[in-house]
Amino acid sequence: MTDREYMEQELLFEDSYSRLPRLLEHTFDLYADDWLHLLGESWECCDNIGPYLDEIRETVTYHWPLTPIWQMMDAKEIAAFDALPDVLTIYRGCYEINKWGASWSLNRDVAEKFPHLTRYSNEGRPLLIKATIPKNRVAALKLGRGEEEIVTFLRPKCISISTARQREYAAVA
Repeated sequence: MTDREYMEQELLFEDSYSRLPRLLEHTFDLYADDWLHLLGESWECCDNIGPYLDEIRETVTYHWPLTPIWQMMDAKEIAAFDALPDVLTIYRGCYEINKWGASWSLNRDVAEKFPHLTRYSNEGRPLLIKATIPKNRVAALKLGRGEEEIVTFLRPKCISISTARQREYAAVA
């Protein structure tokens, strides 16, 4: 069993809050390509990226100083990424405390619901940020949860900040 295969097995036993710290513990135990692949595979299964964002940025920059980070995407995501325009309009639903996080969406409606989800709620006004970013500054596109997620470790250019409206969302069966 390779180190990557071993780590994949280990991550299966982690929940959405322990997976990322576990992966970060093994940053230098794996080849860079393998670690970045596992980060991409795990990204959408992590609910606590914010507290680890500085460490993630430092680690990702150490492993791969360029963007995009192809290892973080699967073949479908790479094809979709290649089809994106050179400059992207992205959205982030958040609060003042976490407005410059790494996870954004190409879909306004998807982003706008995030500050209203129980696990992401915080004190203060729920925000919807609209920004632009050159595609070559995007780390990855993640499509696994239908969120059209843009991952960036670089701050995008802010266009507007408004209050994220709370809407009724149909339950997913």
